[in-house]
Amino acid sequence: MSIKLYDGLRMTAHAPDLFELTRMTSKRMREVFRELAVPIIARNVARVVDDAEARERDMGGRLHDYLIYRARKLWIDEQAGLDHRLAFHDPLRFSIVFGEVDDDHSTRRLAYPFAGKHAYTDALMGLEADGRPIFVDYHYQNQTDQPEEIRDEEWKRRRDDWGRLLTADDRGTDGTFGHLPGWQLPDSSTASSTPCCSDTTTSI
Repeated sequence: MSIKLYDGLRMTAHAPDLFELTRMTSKRMREVFRELAVPIIARNVARVVDDAEARERDMGGRLHDYLIYRARKLWIDEQAGLDHRLAFHDPLRFSIVFGEVDDDHSTRRLAYPFAGKHAYTDALMGLEADGRPIFVDYHYQNQTDQPEEIRDEEWKRRRDDWGRLLTADDRGTDGTFGHLPGWQLPDSSTASSTPCCSDTTTSI
């Protein structure tokens, strides 16, 4: 069976509780969203401004509302034509789920982000508590050999941890992360209409 968990993360011992972690994550992801959205908004406004000016001359009225409407429609139309492998057809979309697994030796808190841009994941890896990282890499996949820097025991643990996290009693979410708690960036154009983590490209 195919396992592709390229963006898997593990929370370190320095990570705060889930409520505080969600607060920190939401604040940072909103900042990244605004950084990514500015050039897209500027580009779309520039594309329609000449057309808006022409219509204003012809109609004799100010067309600020038309300008905003056209820029937004261009964005929505672009999303509809994107590669389906992008997260929910929205490159600015971000969501993350959290889970916990344990064994006789320890408890491990895991997280999996769904992001249309690597800037989100990079920002997650940059989050710190008291100068210590909150997230570290915990990816796993079985399409190629394990990375040389990861020991066999560690690689098997990752396989087993993600396998347990993907297992659910509900047949509708078994093999996905749909049964796990998470947070979704509400600011992007499709976030209000797409339930968090209802579909993923992950398979097991």
